[in-house]
Amino acid sequence: MKELSKVGVLSDLHLGEEDEGGTILNTRTRPGRKRIQELCAMLKAEREDQPFDQLVLLGDILDFSLENVRDVYSAAKTVLEQLVPAAGCNDLLYVPGNHDHHIWAQIIEQELVVDPLESCNPSGVAADYTGAVDEKLPARFLDGLLPRSDEMKLQFMVKYPHHLVRAGGRLYFMTHGHFLDMAFRPVNLFLEPRDLSELEQFNSGWLEAIWYHLGQAGRWGNFAESFYKRLSSLVSGPGRLPSACRLAYLLIGIALRRLWRDDIRLPFPAPREPRAAALRGKPVSSALKREISRYLQRYVLDWYDSKLGTGFRYRRPLPRPFTFVFGHTHRYAGPGKHEVSVRGQSYPILNTGGWIKDAKNAVLLVLNQQGAHIRELE
Repeated sequence: MKELSKVGVLSDLHLGEEDEGGTILNTRTRPGRKRIQELCAMLKAEREDQPFDQLVLLGDILDFSLENVRDVYSAAKTVLEQLVPAAGCNDLLYVPGNHDHHIWAQIIEQELVVDPLESCNPSGVAADYTGAVDEKLPARFLDGLLPRSDEMKLQFMVKYPHHLVRAGGRLYFMTHGHFLDMAFRPVNLFLEPRDLSELEQFNSGWLEAIWYHLGQAGRWGNFAESFYKRLSSLVSGPGRLPSACRLAYLLIGIALRRLWRDDIRLPFPAPREPRAAALRGKPVSSALKREISRYLQRYVLDWYDSKLGTGFRYRRPLPRPFTFVFGHTHRYAGPGKHEVSVRGQSYPILNTGGWIKDAKNAVLLVLNQQGAHIRELE
């Protein structure tokens, strides 16, 4: 693993979601354009001390869930053509989240289906692919969003769902964090995934349907957005929305149980320990820490350990311990505040905030020789 001196991490920009309550990096409004300039100024000031070796975009950078792809890509191009030169970094790594999961779906379709078929090699079509921490794939269709000049030869590289980096002599394990949230892995309520591959297999259809296809469904997508907002206002009292979700899951579980009795399990009554759900805007709680511990145990440590000696593409033991870095919640958590224990080892936790509604949690995470630092938007 290459040692990097300085890494910048941004997440949850939600470019393209420019309605009220959407991204503060709004290309259509004067305050939004000012925020874009402020972010670029922050990146420039940070690189003056020491240049970035890598800029990580840790998911939900683009928001396909409520806007059509044309508007999303148009807004993203406007922002990225300013943001990337400000960072002054040629190594751009994209780790998709739930709102931009479709980027990974497109890459896998191209790499595993289209390319083998165009090469007249149908036997090369793969049924499953789970990205390892040292594998990155090109997203050529995104390169048109980047500025072009003789000085900067830029290309987006994508990893999913994890990225492991050594910066300033310390290890950082990154993921967007949507699979920590029960709302983004509903199939787990009925059939528990055995490993990381099944976690993605089981829930990718849900992510694609709700956080991509619904946004491209025209008037039906607009109706669904309006209905969701109205429903949220009706059940926004303390504990009411989770209760409504639990009732819906229970009814679905009963129906599925009647159709398929062998492996499907009823999701309720609830586990003895509360599970983390609807994490947007919430701080790192004890319930979220338990989810992180479970995730690291089953879908990271156990999964990579199980692949040793099997011929899997990642052939070395996963380095550990590391600092766990995630976004998704839009509520940043700085260094020295939170950690979890897995297999008797401590794993510090960092959250990269979000650029939605206001600037309270709009942050840049910087990793260098001095450790991890949070830079807040002024």
